[in-house]
Amino acid sequence: MAELEFGNRDNIFNVMQTFGAGGSHLEMAQTLAEVNDLVRDMPSYPANENMAHADARWDSLPTATFSSLGDAVTASFATFSKYRENLAILRSKYQIPQDVLKAVGSPADMAAYRNDQHRAHMEGMTQGLCNSLVRGTSVADPEKLDGILSRAPWNDATKTDYVFDCEGTSNLRHALMIKPGRTTFHLLHPKYHATKGIEMIDRGLVPVTVTDFDANGTSTATRFDVMTDFEWWCGWNIKNQKAIKVIANIDITYDNITELLIRKVVEARHRHSLISSMPGVVNPTMMVESPWHLYCDPYVYTQLITLAMNKGNVRYSSDNPYKVNLPMIGDIIIRRMDALNYAASQIT
Repeated sequence: MAELEFGNRDNIFNVMQTFGAGGSHLEMAQTLAEVNDLVRDMPSYPANENMAHADARWDSLPTATFSSLGDAVTASFATFSKYRENLAILRSKYQIPQDVLKAVGSPADMAAYRNDQHRAHMEGMTQGLCNSLVRGTSVADPEKLDGILSRAPWNDATKTDYVFDCEGTSNLRHALMIKPGRTTFHLLHPKYHATKGIEMIDRGLVPVTVTDFDANGTSTATRFDVMTDFEWWCGWNIKNQKAIKVIANIDITYDNITELLIRKVVEARHRHSLISSMPGVVNPTMMVESPWHLYCDPYVYTQLITLAMNKGNVRYSSDNPYKVNLPMIGDIIIRRMDALNYAASQIT
């Protein structure tokens, strides 16, 4: 096999940075940019095809009629629209030369170091999923998924049932309101997969052909690297489009985070009446009514908490499926999503 670029594998210079005073190995606690509340919040259900999920949304309900006693009634039926949501494959690979790993120290040190690196890869994959959910597009890359802000009706501010405009024109962020559940919005994983599409495969020692000249002048020498592969077969199902709202065009300048944002959140929450259940956290075998979740970037999140102190609109409460104190607007749970932390274009 061909050798990866030097910068793609773990090397001795990276390892040297993990040593503390006296040469002791530092076990790292990864603090990464993405806080993946969404991955923890959303239930996941198996797709009904190998790499896709075919489903239908309600277009209209059956028509009921008033009738006199003893009269007949004409049959009616509901109508549906078929759609298909694809699954995608997220992959990541960790690679380190065997002798570089040995330089870390004892077997316990080596195991701790690899575990840190593995955790970083897995966190990176959840970050990739959240980024794709927000603004992914398959236009140029068909193996990718289309994110919410790339889809109709959420990319059009005139669709006022789905996009709630906070009227900002610069310094913008968008927030997402999602009601999870089997009949609203949920993640997808392959059917019959024991670990819901997530795999970590320890490849052990793998021979690598070194293309640079070695000490003996040989250009095709073999080196052994320790490799770990990560896979996540993932996707999402928007079963009910009314279960997703975009709180758009939020000006994150401090003075512009006002009660207008609160009003738009409450308006979005009550525009439609939706019922959907999800497994409870305390008792996963029991289905509970799912709450709305508001996902926002750290700027909006922080300033919503500030509004709580000033106005009392945002409160901390354990009245939620997790039974821990979380910031809430009414019955809406406020959650962070760093994937939303980017300079957004105005939705018009």
